[in-house]
Amino acid sequence: MNFPEFDKLKIFTLEEAQKTLPYVKKIVEDLQLSAKRFRYFSKILQDLVRNRPVQEEITKEDVKLKIEELEQEIRGILNELEEVGCLSKGAINGLVDWLAIRENGEQVWLCWQLGEKEIEFWHTLEGGFRSRQPVSTL
Repeated sequence: MNFPEFDKLKIFTLEEAQKTLPYVKKIVEDLQLSAKRFRYFSKILQDLVRNRPVQEEITKEDVKLKIEELEQEIRGILNELEEVGCLSKGAINGLVDWLAIRENGEQVWLCWQLGEKEIEFWHTLEGGFRSRQPVSTL
């Protein structure tokens, strides 16, 4: 099955995707940090809106500005991944997928998670992390 929104993604061989991994790893580390900071400031904003005490001396306006900055930062980081030709499937958990084609012609995702040494898994376009299979079965 083809997904039209993925038309601009590059189709990778396993070897090509592996070569992008050092650069992608750095991008994903930045994304994960920014996403955690976004969550942190979003929680502070929720507390301020609900008039709950917060540990930091900060105004709602300052928090809103910080959240906007982080949104822009995250968009920029996601654009970097898009330029490589892969997709973030989870900023906090560090999941990334590369579009690939199996020997039988089926489009699949090569799947990697921050902390893994290399791309070792794949899953169908409809499947997800829980349906990952070893790349040896490609």
